[in-house]
Amino acid sequence: MIIAERAARVEAEAVAARAQAVNTSTEVLIAHLKLEIEKLRALDLSNRPAAERRDDLLADVVPTFRGGVAVSACIGTPTGGAPI
Repeated sequence: MIIAERAARVEAEAVAARAQAVNTSTEVLIAHLKLEIEKLRALDLSNRPAAERRDDLLADVVPTFRGGVAVSACIGTPTGGAPI
């Protein structure tokens, strides 16, 4: 009886160890792929003209008003947003 219980426990521990190894391997793969994605994004951004990068950054940061008029349309005018 004790031998059977011990064998069952050892088998359960082995199954748990295999599951943990698969889980760890998956986590490592996910982390690796996230880094690769970030490298590719950085490479993509570095190959684009500065004006495009700036426009994308503004689009991410600056919200738009109703009607689709972007706040970024007023940025950079000498009168602080009022047309000259």
